[in-house]
Amino acid sequence: MSSRRFARGLLGAVWLALCGCGGDDRYAFDDPTRRAPASRPAAAPGSEHELPPLTGQSVDADDPLFIATEAQGELARVEGEAIRAEELLDALLFFQREATQELLRKTIEFRLVRLEARRLSARVPVARLEAEEAGFLRRAEEEVKRFGDGSLSFEAYLRGELASDPALYARSLRRFVALGLLRDRVIRADQMQRERLVVRGLSLRDRALAQRAWQDLHDGASFEILAQQIDPEAPPERRGRWPALPLDDPHPIVGHFGRQDLQGFQPPIEQRLGATSVWHVVELMERLPADPRSFADLAPEIEVSLAAQPVGREEYLVWLRGALRRWRIEGPEPR
Repeated sequence: MSSRRFARGLLGAVWLALCGCGGDDRYAFDDPTRRAPASRPAAAPGSEHELPPLTGQSVDADDPLFIATEAQGELARVEGEAIRAEELLDALLFFQREATQELLRKTIEFRLVRLEARRLSARVPVARLEAEEAGFLRRAEEEVKRFGDGSLSFEAYLRGELASDPALYARSLRRFVALGLLRDRVIRADQMQRERLVVRGLSLRDRALAQRAWQDLHDGASFEILAQQIDPEAPPERRGRWPALPLDDPHPIVGHFGRQDLQGFQPPIEQRLGATSVWHVVELMERLPADPRSFADLAPEIEVSLAAQPVGREEYLVWLRGALRRWRIEGPEPR
């Protein structure tokens, strides 16, 4: 592995720890052929002043992404706005995976964050942005010094390894940190403004095993013990309360319950994932009413909520499915 790639990976690790979430199956539930045309909400004046526009970064001519695409080439469109290759070059500073499609997917998701923020009139607290930006820079500098055994200054790293000057890097950093903070607030606000179902249960890829688990639960087995026995490697959120599912989400669990107050664990509910299926054995814990207040009114509660429970991968996927239904994406599949 080259020193350039390894050093970039160090910064990528810092960035992913700061605000990375999601995964390779984030589009598994999205069917573009069934997506209703979305109208474009009016922009809220001044809603994005913390997110300055950027020019493309200067990246070495032998960079894999630079070779694979023309800087001005149109790769996709989101609500009629073109995404060009030069917009992806910033992402090379922060993400370890350098494949063009991976960076295009992330760029599309960032564009969706901004559209959703505009729809909600969402803003990032400037003080929080400055604190997170400073913390990110401090951690990045520490990683670079550790990698170079103290012989490589952060500015030299930027100029030599990333072919970027400090001013351009600072603008890119601010944009990425701001989008990460904005994303979490947009996701939590969007959840709070919708009527939701809260369930707990198990997700299994074997139908027979799911059926046996349901029968055991139906016969009075302890959910906690059974969940630990069946899937000890499952993350805690998959062995307890799941992130809330809005009633307009296409997840089959929502289709199963709808507005019915079904009691107890339900027989396995199938969810198709391409050529395979996952079987969910869940019970309804509660229904959360929609909170119609504006983002500005919800902001204090959002901050408290995020401090208590950061946005996790499952909550992010639920939000992303909704965003993909609300906004038009044209071009290659963002995978």
